[in-house]
Amino acid sequence: MGKDKPAGQKREIRVACAGAVELVPTGQLQPHPENPHRHPSKQVEKLAYLIIQHGWRHPIIVSTRSGFIIKGHCRLLAAKKLECEKVPVQYQDYDSLEQERADMIADNIIEEFGEWDGQKMADILCELDTANFPLAATALDQEQIENYVNGPKLGDHTPEPNPQKGLRTFECYLTEQQFDTVTCAIDEQIASGVDMDVANPDKRGNALYQILRNENTD
Repeated sequence: MGKDKPAGQKREIRVACAGAVELVPTGQLQPHPENPHRHPSKQVEKLAYLIIQHGWRHPIIVSTRSGFIIKGHCRLLAAKKLECEKVPVQYQDYDSLEQERADMIADNIIEEFGEWDGQKMADILCELDTANFPLAATALDQEQIENYVNGPKLGDHTPEPNPQKGLRTFECYLTEQQFDTVTCAIDEQIASGVDMDVANPDKRGNALYQILRNENTD
């Protein structure tokens, strides 16, 4: 992930995000104690690499009401990994603590409803490669890149789950520790790439199946 810095030298990263942002000492920022979103080490490493490649494109969002981070917990972890002394912060107003927490969750959940156009993705990746632009700067793994460019275009069509088409829900009870372990395992599998079953558009379900399948084949 780039060249090592000389001992004692802090990394300088360009702040590219415009608007009302302030450079705040990294150590002063407080993660939200109720943040339910986990960030596996691979995700943090990828984001740290992206920040090096692209600069700071998004500030960390901090609430003026509570003083906690609402958006950007992973960015903070990446900044600490990069040993950044200061990070760009945007302070935002919230009407209530409830609105804070809802926005914190929505910021992560809304991305799960998006879909990828496989053909456009393949076209862009080929153009970037032709221009000798590092494809790792897209955050895609090599296997994901090959899937888009050479294989079936993941994300071309992801219909909503339909129980009438052979899909089933699976429910069970877990302790808090068990839940955290399973959730982190699924998140890490998604971060490293998921083999999507054409009959099942649910990414987390496919990730869990892939984990179990890999365990049985080891």
